[in-house]
Amino acid sequence: MERTLLLTVCAVLVAFGIFTIAVSSGFFMQLLGAIVMALGGSAAYLILAHRSPEGLAK
Repeated sequence: MERTLLLTVCAVLVAFGIFTIAVSSGFFMQLLGAIVMALGGSAAYLILAHRSPEGLAK
């Protein structure tokens, strides 16, 4: 449950970053959108890359 909620938050960050890039015309706002999108993507990667020892035994 907690993992699903965290991945949902990461997906919202990526979507908000894409929305910011698409709507803004200034360089720094597009840079901010890219940073937000990268933060969401890297957090999702770290959540999905973490494997518990119990999950590997199954």
